[in-house]
Amino acid sequence: MPEPEYGTDGAFVWISFKLPNSITNLDTHSVLSDKQKEVLAYCVIPRSSREILEHIGVTNHSKNRDKVVNYLVSKGLLERTIPDTPNSPSQKYIVKRM
Repeated sequence: MPEPEYGTDGAFVWISFKLPNSITNLDTHSVLSDKQKEVLAYCVIPRSSREILEHIGVTNHSKNRDKVVNYLVSKGLLERTIPDTPNSPSQKYIVKRM
């Protein structure tokens, strides 16, 4: 993960977080929906599938998990934090580092 940039103008403090290379260097032939791209930006820290789906404003149904979360896992863009137990209730997802 790239280091964030910090700054101040005397009255305000700002922090800029850079996207990991795995997001900024996505294969240009890969077609991702806006929601899928938003998930990749959101998952720079581990998130549960429920958190992910709530963040992008869709219901927590298996069809939505398949279209968004599981699709990104199958494409190698997201990885499970507990890879040996995919259905663990503690399962979270994070952007795969390249």
